[in-house]
This record gives sequence, structure tokens and C-alpha cells, in this order.
Amino acid sequence: MYNVPLAFRVIGNPGLDRLQASIDRLVEQHEVLRIRFDDSGPVTMQAPADATVLRPRLQILDNVQVFDDALRIAERVAHERFDLGKECPFRAIYVPSGNDEGLLLLVAHHIAIDGRSEQLIVDDLFDGLDSRDHGRSQGNIGMSFLQFADAQRDKAEKSTFDHEKR
Repeated sequence: MYNVPLAFRVIGNPGLDRLQASIDRLVEQHEVLRIRFDDSGPVTMQAPADATVLRPRLQILDNVQVFDDALRIAERVAHERFDLGKECPFRAIYVPSGNDEGLLLLVAHHIAIDGRSEQLIVDDLFDGLDSRDHGRSQGNIGMSFLQFADAQRDKAEKSTFDHEKR
């Protein structure tokens, strides 16, 4: 299995528009979440802002009465394969359940996320949800993965250079 699932219990009504806005900002911030791969290598998908085909949309699944049912649905959805030639390597799913709670499931293909980037993505998602403006643009909400990788490379090169000077 090449999927990396991240599941979060959501207590209270998250506001689906607000949740979608946070996911939109997340995907905008992290280029790797909107890349399609084909036989010639990675191809960044770019389209007008209103082109929803290229951006992962929050999928709202049927309301379930018991949270354990939401977990079973999430487990099934987390195992669905990505077609990396046709879709982005990231999905966001919300399963509402009774008692004003639900389950937010993020699923990424391992080609787009690893242990280090996972925390960046989760932090940026929840920073967006916690923002006071509830979905309006707040500028740069964090470091993109490419910026992070560049900073790590620069840090490693500096460390190597400093070590060689001794």
C-alpha cells in the first residue's frame, strides 16, 4: 500500500466551507499535493483558480449515526488507490456522524508525503482552521515543502562547508 492516511476526530461542526477553504490553502501552499505524474516524470498541474478538476476537493460522505461506522468508512477509503496519471496525490474526506462530530481523513500517496512533511501539512491545515478569518486568505500560512527542502539542503551544505574549514 502506498497511501499515507491521517485521521482526525472532529468535535462540533467544523463548518464545511471553512474546512474546504483550509484544504484549498493547504494545497495551494504545498505544491507536491497538486502534482500529477505521468510516464515522462512529474508534471505540475496548473490551471485557473476556478478549475476544480486539478485541485482536490473535500469529499463529504454520508452521515453515519455512530463514530465507529465513520472509522470503518475511513479505513476503506484510505485503501483506495490513486491514479497518479489522472489525479493529485492527495484526498480530503469528511464523514459526519451523530452527536455533532465527524471524522476528517486526509490521504496522500507516499510519493507526496513522508514523516517530516506530514507534520508540516497537518500543522498548516489546522493553522488554517484555527485562523480568525475562517477561510479568507491570510497570506503565507507556513513553509512549503519545496522551501523546506531548500532550507534543509542549504543547512546541510553550510554544515559540510563549516566542517571542511576545520
